[in-house]
Amino acid sequence: MSEALTIDSFEPLINDVFTVTYDETKTLEMTLIEVKRLSTKRPTTDARLTEEDAFSLLFETTETGFYLQQAIFKVTHPKLGEQHIFLVPLGPGGGGMHYEAVFS
Repeated sequence: MSEALTIDSFEPLINDVFTVTYDETKTLEMTLIEVKRLSTKRPTTDARLTEEDAFSLLFETTETGFYLQQAIFKVTHPKLGEQHIFLVPLGPGGGGMHYEAVFS
């Protein structure tokens, strides 16, 4: 079983390029442009575990001709290897399309 992904896994990779595989063999390159900590309160019986850190990732492509529908994609990076991440298209921004992944 692989190691859990945390905000610390992604923060050093801001501005790195990730490869997203869609339609089984087609790929799209996305640049990680933002890593954001999201604080959430979760009820628990253990008082030490009342707050869990969630985080989001913001990716940008240079592709303007199409966008991916929200789904789980195989995302590859040289340091993280292959991961399966749920990506949501947010709309155009900068020079291409923006996508978000939320980990909670």
